[in-house]
Amino acid sequence: MVIPKGSPDPQVSSPARELLERQISTAKPQQKPASFSRSSIAVLVGADICMFLISTYLAASIVQGTESVADTYYVFSHTAIIFIAIWLITFQRLGLYKCTFALSTKDEVYYSAAALCIGVVPQFALFTLWPAVSTSRLMLLLSLGLAVVGVGSVRAALHALRNTVLMPRTECVAVVGCKDRVEAAIHSLNFPASCRVFQIFIDPVEETFSKNVANEATVTSADWFLRAVSHGCQRLLLTELLPPDFIPVLVSVAQRYSMDIAFALPRVVSHAYSLDLRLQGQQALLVPRSLRACTPLAGFLKRLLDIAVATTALAVAAIPMGIIALAIRLVDKGPVLYAQTRVGQFGKPFEMLKFRSMSANAEVESGPVWVRPGDTRVTRLGRFLRRTSLDELPQFINVLRGEMSVVGPRPERPYFVEVFRRTLPRYDERHFVRPGITGWSQLHMARTLQESDIGEKLSYDLFYLENWSLLLDLSLIFKTATEVFFASAR
Repeated sequence: MVIPKGSPDPQVSSPARELLERQISTAKPQQKPASFSRSSIAVLVGADICMFLISTYLAASIVQGTESVADTYYVFSHTAIIFIAIWLITFQRLGLYKCTFALSTKDEVYYSAAALCIGVVPQFALFTLWPAVSTSRLMLLLSLGLAVVGVGSVRAALHALRNTVLMPRTECVAVVGCKDRVEAAIHSLNFPASCRVFQIFIDPVEETFSKNVANEATVTSADWFLRAVSHGCQRLLLTELLPPDFIPVLVSVAQRYSMDIAFALPRVVSHAYSLDLRLQGQQALLVPRSLRACTPLAGFLKRLLDIAVATTALAVAAIPMGIIALAIRLVDKGPVLYAQTRVGQFGKPFEMLKFRSMSANAEVESGPVWVRPGDTRVTRLGRFLRRTSLDELPQFINVLRGEMSVVGPRPERPYFVEVFRRTLPRYDERHFVRPGITGWSQLHMARTLQESDIGEKLSYDLFYLENWSLLLDLSLIFKTATEVFFASAR
């Protein structure tokens, strides 16, 4: 079977390039997930334990198949401690008692399901190696299903409660420094809408601090500090590093006003690395290191997950894929698969496979363009395939070949990559990991985007890169599978 290739990407004419570059919006960083307070952690742990207990007891009742409370309690008591302990440790290690990446209440169900499934793996291993500690593997599977519903529902309710009660609280921040650096820092910080931000300009900054003696009187009488206090600021961000003798004095004074001090240095902004602060002798060192998503261990774990998911998906979808291939042949009488050049990890091009959803030779005259709503090039069958994402199924072959991952930034065409990388300085950082069939931006943005959305899309891709975890990948897979299933059922 001949697989048609996408039309070659032509050189972009200067007027067309300039127009496209003007349409691209700036990539503002996404908000980091807020950390849980101690009281929130206590509530979450207590709620999870209650749901674990209820799920395990109900599972024991079903497995035991008796109305005897004593018999049910015997089965329940022998395994409940193990179930609950392993799930609690799993939740803690995965960071579910630190913060949440869920953007909606239903996302909490996906995260809970992913974490519970991860926690089942060591339990099955334990029960296989030491059968005496388990009364029934069926009970474990029932407990898992009930816990997904119970834990996910309670966490969703708590998520909604946080949004309505806790999130509207306003934080007041003062950003202090010379005008240009203050404006640059505020742009990079991307404060939430609920935050009140005050700009306090000091110019020249170096002379302001170098000519004053570092003592409490100097700080408490400084106009910039008095203005921050008068605004009731909880945080004071300085865009310049102060002389070393000034910092302990400022920290001590600010503490009495319930104010945190931090340095927002415009030259040190978020990129695809993390920073550690270390002390060697009396010298402070800023040490950059690779993000967790870019480490060999992360690559190994993602590859194992990719192979497992892709193999399972192709086995389960073999018959539907055969039906789709036959339907394309009968309806459109053209090639079944379509290969299009995309940019992969480290900028290496590859041929991405899809079920053909457009008329043959759709881009012969138009050249490479983004698909828009109501695009006349899309066939009737293609509209259904695209709406249900079934046209993406052949990309599991790309995953097995190591060209793609199940989860990652969506691969783009060389034509557009060349334009985007010239306009968005961090665009190439999304190529540090394999591109994905699904991902953070694919699930949280519309499938059909405008060129002006690419800046926002990049910020979602970088958020995924900077916050990657195995739990994040699994939850995105759960969410994708659920939404594809319901989209196909409609």
